[in-house]
Parts: sequence; C-alpha cells; structure tokens
Amino acid sequence: MSKEVFGLSQDCLREKNLLPTLGQFHYCEFSTFADLLKYWKIFRRGHYNQREKVENDPSFQQLIVYGLLVKPDGRFLIYERGGSNYGEERVTGMTSLGIGGHIEPDDNKSLAKALYRELWEEIEILIRGEKKEFLHPNQMKTYLQITPIALVKDERSSVGEVHFGVVFVVLLKENVDAKVNSENGENRWSEWVTPKGYLELINSKQINPEGWAEIVFEKLISAKTFQNILNKK
Repeated sequence: MSKEVFGLSQDCLREKNLLPTLGQFHYCEFSTFADLLKYWKIFRRGHYNQREKVENDPSFQQLIVYGLLVKPDGRFLIYERGGSNYGEERVTGMTSLGIGGHIEPDDNKSLAKALYRELWEEIEILIRGEKKEFLHPNQMKTYLQITPIALVKDERSSVGEVHFGVVFVVLLKENVDAKVNSENGENRWSEWVTPKGYLELINSKQINPEGWAEIVFEKLISAKTFQNILNKK
C-alpha cells in the first residue's frame, strides 16, 4: 500500500485565490500571525490520500513543508536532489533550497511536526564538527528555530501543478552546523552559500534550481524580509 499524503482540493485553493494561472506562480507572505491562522483554517479542510493515486492529479493539491536552512551570518543551505532511493524523477538533479516533504498521517496535520520530522530524516546537525544524535525530532528544537514565512504555488511545471507549500525559515543557533544526509540515497550533496555565491553558481551553470528555489530566492532571500529575520535572531 502506498504512502498517504495530506492535501486539499484544487477548488479550495481556487476559492481562496491561491491558485495562479497556468504558467505563473504565487507567493503569499504571512504578514501577521492572523494571516497564518487564516490559512491554517483552510488547510484543516484537507484530507489524506494515497500518494500514487494523486501524484499526477492536480485536482488534489499535496501540501508540502519547505524549510530554508539559514545560519546567523546569512548563509543558506542548498543541495541537489537525487540518488539511488529518490522517488521524484521530475526534480532529480535539481538544486533545492528547502528541506521538507509531505505531511504524513503520524504528523496529525501539524505543519511544525511534519517539518521537524523531515529535518530529523534529511539533515545532520553538527556541533564542533561532531554529528549530534537525536532519538526524537523534538530534540532538534534546542539547536534551531522554525518560522513560517509564506505560501508558495507554482504552475510552471508538472510537479508544481500538483503541490503547494508552506515556506519556513529554519534558523540555526550560533555555532551549529548542518548538512543533508546523503547516506539515505535521496540527496547528493549540500553546501552553504551566500546570496552572491548562489547567483554565481547559477550564472556559471553549475547548478539547476528547481521552481520553488527560484521563487524563494527572488521573493524571500533577495527581499528585506530575509534581513529582518536575521536581525531578530
């Protein structure tokens, strides 16, 4: 039996003006906690479905948590998707800015719980170069802080047409390092970059960013909002 994933009907997104026209994207920043609460009430109308049944069905929009890992000095983590166990061929080989994934039944429809679980599965926390072991995702809270930032919806690709996401900033504490776990066969490499360094990698064609990475860089990292988040650390 295939994995169950949480999502909403496409009509629900359309009703709330969250669905861009085909070939466009939508990025909606949370200005206040009330904004987040409003959208969360919409999410609660969703339900679980078997992933294999909805993977190419835009009538069911799969909800994704997408966490941008950031260090206090403003560098952010990028990584390449793909590997022997990676199941999403449409973005294999592309560079991502977000650690995350689907909301599963054990997450109890909690965005934060889903994100901490994904971080627990996908990254390694390093303290003075030594890997920190965690028995439970909640133990990671000592070393990082998550903040919900925006909704993202991308109608420019087939994978974007069946997903929509909640973007988080995952701010590491001082003297904490992290890298993606490449041993699970789902990710190839990771690197901490500055905004300038990221653009240099793109311009030299060393990386091929996925759609959401393009949006998050343009709308968040290149915007004043990003610096405001760092100033609050």
